[in-house]
Amino acid sequence: NTITYSYKEKGTRETKYNNLKIYELDTMKNELLDIATGAIVGFIVFIIKNKLIESIFLENANEERRFEFFKLSFLNDNVKINSFSKNIVGSPQINLHIKIENINDTNSIIHLNILLMKAMYQFFPEYDRYFISYKHPFSISGMMMLSKETLNNIIDITSVSTMDQLIANDAKGWLIPDIQDFNIDYKGYKFQVFPKFKTSEWEVSKIEDISVENIKRYKCNLIIEDQRIDKEKLLSILFAISKKIKQLENKKNPYTKIKYGTVEADVVIIHVFYRQYERIPLAQFANNKYFICNTYYYRSKSTHKISVPFQDNYIYENIKKFDIYWNKNWLK
Repeated sequence: NTITYSYKEKGTRETKYNNLKIYELDTMKNELLDIATGAIVGFIVFIIKNKLIESIFLENANEERRFEFFKLSFLNDNVKINSFSKNIVGSPQINLHIKIENINDTNSIIHLNILLMKAMYQFFPEYDRYFISYKHPFSISGMMMLSKETLNNIIDITSVSTMDQLIANDAKGWLIPDIQDFNIDYKGYKFQVFPKFKTSEWEVSKIEDISVENIKRYKCNLIIEDQRIDKEKLLSILFAISKKIKQLENKKNPYTKIKYGTVEADVVIIHVFYRQYERIPLAQFANNKYFICNTYYYRSKSTHKISVPFQDNYIYENIKKFDIYWNKNWLK
């Protein structure tokens, strides 16, 4: 595959055309990202080494103004600083909430966050702990924290091996999720739409993909129109709907690993209610007159079963591959 583009040579009006291979474009993008990431890291190191944050401006500024200056200092396309907060309970802790773009290597993310915490320590030296939570377009959220003591010990350290030894104790509580394949169709996952299932007697609503690694799962609500429906008819509807839903295709999750594709679902959860016209939540409790049951379809006996809370609200029944938790008041 090739891309054809046009350009004008400097000092002329002549339009010229050139071809570029897709892999050549990817190489150029990666080189630019490497340069941008290096520039960010270099800028942070420059600020820390030259102690620019110890200026008269910062010394006389209140905390809110210091934070605004902190945001401006690290304004770029790869790291967006969203907000900061403070922990009141226990020893003083400052929390920084950021979003990371275009950096798809976990080691680079760790190194970047350590440099940011070094800068936080110098901007806000009055705290005992420095915490960063970050979001990334191709992983679940991550978090890191370093103590004041640790930051003081590593503030001038550039050796990675030495730094690893000094931060070992603090690093035990870090959450650094894997970066997923960044070529995933992000919008395809975010805006995936499942088909509508509806008849004059019932309607399926809010189909959700809740799959995890190695287990494909769906959950939905089933709304029953007939207030006098009997158990046998309801079961036949449940069996038919679960058959439809388990065959649905789901998209690859850009944030975390899941089982996806056209393979049959391992679990289908159906929450069953009568149609209600009051603006109240679909509560799954015995005292909710609209609630009928929760149904769990498991494709295999070896599939991990989902824990069901508040079981004193239900009467349990197993029918083949279905675990059904009936509202105990509905069965009366």
